[in-house]
Amino acid sequence: MKCRFWRRDSIARRFILTVMTVVVCTLGLVALFLSFGGIWAAPPMEKSGLLERAVEFYRVVNAAPPSVRPLLAATTSDKYKVVWLSEDSPASRTLTLAARATPVIANDGEISRLIQSQLGDSPAVLIIRPGTPAGALIPSLGPEPQFHAQRPAMAIALPDGSWLVFSTDRRLWGLPNPVRWTIWGTFLLAATGVVSLIATRRLVLPIQQFADAIRLFGTNPKAPPMPEVGPVEFRGVIAAFNTMQGQIQRLITYRTAMLAAISHDLRTPLTRIRLRGEFIHDPVQQARLFRDVDDLQQMIDGALAFFRGDAHEETMTPLDLPSIIQTVVGDFSDQGVIVTYRGPARLFYLGRPVALKRAVTNLVENAVKYGTAPDIRLSVKPPQVLITVTDRGPGIPEESLERVFHPFYRLEKSRNRATGGVGLGLTATQSIIREHGGEVTLANRPEGGLEARITLPDTASTAPLFSDATDR
Repeated sequence: MKCRFWRRDSIARRFILTVMTVVVCTLGLVALFLSFGGIWAAPPMEKSGLLERAVEFYRVVNAAPPSVRPLLAATTSDKYKVVWLSEDSPASRTLTLAARATPVIANDGEISRLIQSQLGDSPAVLIIRPGTPAGALIPSLGPEPQFHAQRPAMAIALPDGSWLVFSTDRRLWGLPNPVRWTIWGTFLLAATGVVSLIATRRLVLPIQQFADAIRLFGTNPKAPPMPEVGPVEFRGVIAAFNTMQGQIQRLITYRTAMLAAISHDLRTPLTRIRLRGEFIHDPVQQARLFRDVDDLQQMIDGALAFFRGDAHEETMTPLDLPSIIQTVVGDFSDQGVIVTYRGPARLFYLGRPVALKRAVTNLVENAVKYGTAPDIRLSVKPPQVLITVTDRGPGIPEESLERVFHPFYRLEKSRNRATGGVGLGLTATQSIIREHGGEVTLANRPEGGLEARITLPDTASTAPLFSDATDR
C-alpha cells in the first residue's frame, strides 16, 4: 500500500522529494566546501586543539625552573614554534607594555578569555596578527626568525614577568563559527531557492494550463478536453473538469436541436395564419392580423436567436475590427442614418465577427431609436480594446442602467414593438461581449445622452497597423 502511494505522482510526493533534494544539495555543498575549502574549511581556533596545546605547554614551562625553559621551548611541534622570553629581555618589556594597552588586549578578546578561563590565574594574553595594531610590535620583539612580520603569534605572560610566544608559519585554523554558519546558511538558501524554483515551476505549470483551459472554454464551448497531466490531485480535477465540459457541450447540442425544432414548429402555424388571413375581406382586420403575426414572428425570432446563442456556433478568428464597425456605419447610412466613426483605420483582433457586428448594431439601434444618430469611437488602451457608442438623447434613469440588461426588460412600457422592441437587444449584446471575455456598461453623459462602452481584452493578435484616425 505504501509502495503504491509512493509510486503515484502526488503533491505530497513532490513536496517530500523537494525537501529531500534541498537537504542533499545543502549537504553536498557543505561537503565540497570542506573538501576544497583548504585552511578555511578547517575547524575554528577554539576547536582546532591549538589552544589546549598552548595551555598545556604554558603549565609545563611555568612549573619548570628558568634554566630549563629554553630547552622546553626548543622541543615544540613543527606546526608552531615556541619562544620563552625572560623577564629582563627587551622583548618581554615590550610585550608587557603592549599588554597594558587596552585597545591592543581587546584584539581577539574571545581567544584571550578562553585561555584565561582554562588557566584560572588570568594571565595576560596578547594576540599578534599581521596588519593589526599588535602586529606592529613584531619588529621590536627581536631578530629571532619566528618573529616574522607575516606570521601570526600569541604571547602569554608567566607570573614571573617572562613571556611565552607561540608563532606559526601559516594559519592552522579555519573560520570562526559565526562565519561558518553564515556560509552554510548561504548554501541552504541557494539550494532551497534553486530546487524550489524548479519544483514550483513543475507544480504551477498544470495549474496554468488548467486556468488557460477554463478561459478557453469560457469563450469557446467547443474547446477540446484538457490533457490529464501533473500530480494525481490535478489529474483528478482535470478529469472532473473534462467531464463537466462534455456534459455542457452535450446540453448545448441538445438545446440547439430543441430550439431548431421549436423554431420550425412555431413558424409553421404562423405561416398558416398568414395564409388564412388572405381570405379576410375586411382590409382593416386583415392588416391588424398581419401586424400581430409580424410582431409575433419578430418576438419568436428574437427570443430564439437569444436562447440559441448563435455566437457559440461561430469560430474565433482574426478579424479587422474597424472594418466591422464601418460595415455597421454603412448599413445605417443606407437607411438614411448618419453614424460617425473615429478610430484607427486597421486593427486586427481575435474574435467572432458576426457576433461582434450584432453587438455593435444593437447598441447603435438603441441610440437611433431612443436618442439621435450616434458616434462610434474605437481605441486601444492596453490591455483593453474600447468601443464606445454615444448619443445625445434623454439617457436612462440611473436605477435602470443595470436592469436594462435583464431579458425582456423594456423602458418603453407600451406594447408597440416599433418603439419598445422585444427587450433582448442589450441582453444579447452583453452575452456576446462576455463570451469574448469583456464587459459592456452604460452611463449617462454629463452633457446629456447615453454612453455605451464595450471593453474587450486585448488579444495576442491585436496589432494596430495604422495610427491615423478617420471620421466617417
